[in-house]
Amino acid sequence: MKFYDWLQRLVAQIDISFSNSMIEAYFHKLKNIFLKGKSFDTIESLNLHLESLKQKCNRIHLKALQGLTPEMVLHGQLPDLSQYRFQIMAAMKVRITENLTDPCNLCLPLDRK
Repeated sequence: MKFYDWLQRLVAQIDISFSNSMIEAYFHKLKNIFLKGKSFDTIESLNLHLESLKQKCNRIHLKALQGLTPEMVLHGQLPDLSQYRFQIMAAMKVRITENLTDPCNLCLPLDRK
């Protein structure tokens, strides 16, 4: 038996019901984007800064939410996925046409080039 035979691949939010990867990603962003390089004299000044960041982050329109803000989704608004259906279909047709007209052959094995 090899030392790695006991390893098993687990997927967060699927195989592990208690995964905290989503909140860890949030805190990573908070620390590395919003707080990096800043210093605070008091805990109150840090709390004021965090409160303003919370307000700002909750009002940003996100692509992952189909243009809605986290605040809108929290209050029950659902994204209209059919809104961009025709644009997505048109873009897919253009992409397929472009891919078929100019093959780059980079994905082919060496003996087929």
